[in-house]
Amino acid sequence: MGRIEAALKEVVSCLEEYEFKKGVDSIMALADYGNTYFQSHEPWKLVKNDKQRAGSVLRSCLQIAKALIILMDPVMPAKMEEAWKQLGMSGLAEKLSLRMCCSRSQRPNSGKARDTVQQDGKIRP
Repeated sequence: MGRIEAALKEVVSCLEEYEFKKGVDSIMALADYGNTYFQSHEPWKLVKNDKQRAGSVLRSCLQIAKALIILMDPVMPAKMEEAWKQLGMSGLAEKLSLRMCCSRSQRPNSGKARDTVQQDGKIRP
């Protein structure tokens, strides 16, 4: 969550200073971190021995994805709306506050994100 909050702070600062490229660069740095986090934690291996940890890793990755969608919405609204729906989130990404990208309060209503990790720890495609 610290990385998301730091990215949010940087993006807001860049927008206030009309430094749009720098803001997008900050968002892309968060995306790079998310990719590194996913690859280094290898949830596809964790699920064999530690389903709870695998679920935690996937939830963190989904949180990063949610933050990226909210932060990139002003730049690519149509694509981010599509990505938001793929996460199974309700509402429009463009209507959410930037603060929502740091919140775990909004849960997917339906779709792939909700169905990824089941109560029994099984991961479904």
